[in-house]
Amino acid sequence: MIAMITMVALISAFLLASALSRTSSEVRLDNDRRTQLALREAKAALIGYAASLAWDNDPPTNAWDVQPGALPCPSSNESGIAANSCTTATTRVGRLPWKKIGSADLRDGGGNILWYALSANFVKNPGTTVINSDTQGTLTVSGAMSATNVVAVVIAPGAALTGQARPIFNSDGIYSSGTALPAISAYLEGSNATNTDTFVTATSSSDTFNDQLITITQAELMAAVEPAVAARIERDVTPYLTSYYTLWGRYPFPVAFSPGPGTSGTRAQSSYVGSSSATEGLLPVIYTPTYAWGTGLGAVTKTGGTGTISGTPSCALSGTSWRCSFNGTGANCGSTAGCAFTITVNVDGQVTNVGNTLAKYTTGLNVDDFMHPATSVTTTGTTSVSSASIGISLLSSGNGRVRYSATLGYTAPCASSFFGFCVSLGTRAITVTIPSDPAYIYTSGASSTDPNSGWFIKGQWYRQVYYSVAPGYLPGGSGSCTAGTDCLTVSDLSSTTYPTTNDKHAILVFMGRTLNASARPSATLSDYLEGLNATTGDRSFQHTSAVSPSINDRVVVVAP
Repeated sequence: MIAMITMVALISAFLLASALSRTSSEVRLDNDRRTQLALREAKAALIGYAASLAWDNDPPTNAWDVQPGALPCPSSNESGIAANSCTTATTRVGRLPWKKIGSADLRDGGGNILWYALSANFVKNPGTTVINSDTQGTLTVSGAMSATNVVAVVIAPGAALTGQARPIFNSDGIYSSGTALPAISAYLEGSNATNTDTFVTATSSSDTFNDQLITITQAELMAAVEPAVAARIERDVTPYLTSYYTLWGRYPFPVAFSPGPGTSGTRAQSSYVGSSSATEGLLPVIYTPTYAWGTGLGAVTKTGGTGTISGTPSCALSGTSWRCSFNGTGANCGSTAGCAFTITVNVDGQVTNVGNTLAKYTTGLNVDDFMHPATSVTTTGTTSVSSASIGISLLSSGNGRVRYSATLGYTAPCASSFFGFCVSLGTRAITVTIPSDPAYIYTSGASSTDPNSGWFIKGQWYRQVYYSVAPGYLPGGSGSCTAGTDCLTVSDLSSTTYPTTNDKHAILVFMGRTLNASARPSATLSDYLEGLNATTGDRSFQHTSAVSPSINDRVVVVAP
């Protein structure tokens, strides 16, 4: 009996120990699962935050403060509130700012607040950090999981190890008064605790290292950010091209792609001037071009009436106005008082650069408008003015033509008479002055403080946008194209939104991050575009709406 009791006791002890051992193992597995879940949720929240910034201030009121792809500074305490600034490597490592990114108070399996490190290039700071598809992460991870071009790292610190003294904080997550902020080494180990851009992982926890981390690479971040950016380009940028077309009747010339989009240091925004020889390339977003009357580019032509133009008309700048002078004459009517005639004329002036930029102005509403109404045009040497109008168009040179059309009445004087009968007519000197000032033309959509597109300029997203126009819709073009012949064709568009794909007049192609691992900036188009988009001159393009390892170009149709 005693032996049996002893055996039962031993078996019971063995089973209890086994049960405790399994419970401990299960606890560790559960903690690991909760840690991994928290890390993944934090990663998703950070990526979602970066993508959501494409729609910050919606509707746009201060669009220059919108910074798609940016991430907040870490929290400098346990509150979950992002710090206002993190300009040093030390301040770019801290606690997860869960309140800022809209997540829960995420913690690892042991209940410890997550840590977070951020690349200097992706700190939310419009005007200082330039974030777009070419911005690279500066963090690296080595060890069991290696990665480069890392934008952010989220770290689960695990339980305190020997020598890691962690302070108590109050219910608001702020360290209690008099308690100094602990060193990062109280939570993290190895290079994770050195406040540098280098982090390390291990295959398993030990008595000296128990950090677990998850990375956000540049490719992962941009895969979520770029669709939102493409949608906002459609909303905020294409209207400027549409309004330009409404004003001028054509689209501006693209900027020659060569020598590539560049950076602010290798190709400044001021060089993004449209070229009269380009049908596709980059957007003409130069901000401060000089708009001026083109001296010597005026003309006066007769289109009707009984009078004639004699001599060679001359046109020249007169202050800020454009003035053309010519002589009017006609057939002798025999009267020594002179002979009355009418002549219908076009009086032209040309304004430089408007076909190479996103030139814009309002018409005839204020004294400062470039384009005054026809009633503001003055004439001398005339007796009457009728059917006056004024309009603008684009020439193949890229100049904008300002044309004043009117029927002018005048009296040609009698030059000589014989016995009270006029035998030859003189000429009447006529001048037409168009009181417009090209200095009042401005460039729309190209300023970093523009209320709609400021984010696009400040983030230099225009360096990732390709622009193509059917030849008929360029300055000097016919104003039309034939579907399937000389219009643009875009494949893989939504058949519901675009039942016809080969009738496009103008498009933008958001090129996105590099897929071929080539260094940017580059002068090679295939380092930016893929598929049909990488070939020029054929007017054929390809859209993608899904993440793909072979193409990430997103086409935004301007018209139709």
